[in-house]
Amino acid sequence: RVIVLSYFNASWYIDQMRRKVNKSDALPISLESRQYQQGGLNDILPFAENPNIRGAINLNRFLGLVRTDNRAIQVSMSGNTKYNSIPSRIFVLDVDVEKVRKGKLVPAEFQDTVIEKMEISWEGNYMEKSAFLVLDLIATNQWNRPIYFNLTSLNSISLNLKKHVLQEGLVYRLLPIELQEEDAIDVEKMYENLMKKAVYHDLEDEDVYYNHEDYQLRILQTTKSNYNDLAMQLINRGEEGKAREVVEFVYSKLHGKNKQTDLASIQTAELLFRLDEKGRAEKLTEILFENASQMLKYQYDNDRLNSTITQIQLYIIKQLYNTATKYNDVKLAEKCSKTFDLYFSLL
Repeated sequence: RVIVLSYFNASWYIDQMRRKVNKSDALPISLESRQYQQGGLNDILPFAENPNIRGAINLNRFLGLVRTDNRAIQVSMSGNTKYNSIPSRIFVLDVDVEKVRKGKLVPAEFQDTVIEKMEISWEGNYMEKSAFLVLDLIATNQWNRPIYFNLTSLNSISLNLKKHVLQEGLVYRLLPIELQEEDAIDVEKMYENLMKKAVYHDLEDEDVYYNHEDYQLRILQTTKSNYNDLAMQLINRGEEGKAREVVEFVYSKLHGKNKQTDLASIQTAELLFRLDEKGRAEKLTEILFENASQMLKYQYDNDRLNSTITQIQLYIIKQLYNTATKYNDVKLAEKCSKTFDLYFSLL
């Protein structure tokens, strides 16, 4: 079931999510209808610090207080409107580790990151109903159905979940793990999803037009970055053959006359150098330089140098200089240095 988080604040939408649709079972949400209706106690949940509560609070126990309309967590806001409040910045969820291990939910290489108590912190002065319902869903689901976030929802929701997710392609799976660093990848699943299951027929047609804001910036650049990250992980694991397949796809399918070069393209060039594809790497860096320098000239000619676009192009030139220097492309390094100095001096 796909959940649109911006709709997940509306009671009519939550009602739909709590019903079975075709083969998609109802979402496991413990709150009753009256507890998420508009104008109720859970429209928003303000943070209300309690001196008697230190550290994390148990998520299931807190949900129990909400379900029973416990007055201990209710606070009055402007106009004497009452809401349920949250007395801590951190929720803790008990994890049935034995169930998780038996179900083989977590890849073998991440088994040592499985935790008995999962801490979920949150930000802001109040929590929206949509985020609170996601917490309810996580607790009530008990890892029976997989829960995924796309990049936008993972970054926009007020819950800090990035150390509890593994990337499997264009989506991130929530798991009862705690990572030391963010941006971890389930390499095998990501390779399977991106290289064997994903289909991009229109990318092969260079007559298709992709506008900047919706496709070039939000979709194509992100897609390139995902493939680049996968290739980098494969190289680090010593799987150079698979890494070459991935970089070949990025180079041949995600670059072309109808696709803009961008920050992700620099990483692709770096990967080509690492895989001893010097000819292709130099061709891509030359295209990156020409596109960036042409855009800078356009910005200057139209008195638009003081813009975000200029900053991005200068950053690309600077990164190209670093790459050219690293891989001994003296000619490109000189061009990048002169171009950067020229336009930076004009700002």
